Amino acid sequence: MRRGEIIGLRWNEIDLDGRCLHLKDSKTGESVRPLGHTAVDLLRSVRKRNEKGDFVFPAERKDAAAFGGLPKAYQRIVEHADLKEAENVALSDLTLHGLRHGFATTADNLGLTLPTVAALLGHAAGGVTASYVARVDAVLSAAADKVAKEVASMMGDKRSGSIIEHPSARKRA
Repeated sequence: MRRGEIIGLRWNEIDLDGRCLHLKDSKTGESVRPLGHTAVDLLRSVRKRNEKGDFVFPAERKDAAAFGGLPKAYQRIVEHADLKEAENVALSDLTLHGLRHGFATTADNLGLTLPTVAALLGHAAGGVTASYVARVDAVLSAAADKVAKEVASMMGDKRSGSIIEHPSARKRA
């Protein structure tokens, strides 16, 4: 998801049982995005803590407003994460948009097709891709689970995850 989509995400755009988001106002217009089981579980726990209010990530002082401090909150998470110094240095330059690139790179490294990756990212579907949208929902949900499982593996058990270099790091080398 894009930063603006995360900040403005409302509970009425989330179908937890259907495991998808129905974004009304994304960069590419209306968009349906599949959710992996991990994301659904996380959203269910967030909903339990925030039963009132329209926004998934509400402003601290106003239930009717979206949280606007996401970049600063992300930096605080990176700064306070229990990471080794080398890992912390690597993450200090990583932006929220960099996480999106990392998701795409992980999906590509797992062998998902470019149309599948594009659909997971919410890129505008065109040409042949558009004709597969109705039939791809189950494939996209499975793809979201596959990427989420790999990311969880990379974050948890370092021995089982693959090390994926951030694209900007490849350019510097």
